[in-house]
Amino acid sequence: MARTSSSAHAAGAGGGGAVYGLGAIGALISYWQNASGFGDHLWSILKAFLWPAFVVHDLLGHLLVG
Repeated sequence: MARTSSSAHAAGAGGGGAVYGLGAIGALISYWQNASGFGDHLWSILKAFLWPAFVVHDLLGHLLVG
């Protein structure tokens, strides 16, 4: 029987997580600095981890309107 390596199919698959993590940290800093109250700070934490959805929503809104 031939041995197969499971890592042969996963080469280069870890870069997206690092990019998302850096983006989430940058978004958290940005949203946190613009927050003015307790509720805004809680919302900034949530938005920092959901920012890709906000970006896609805004881009689709601009594409479909224009």
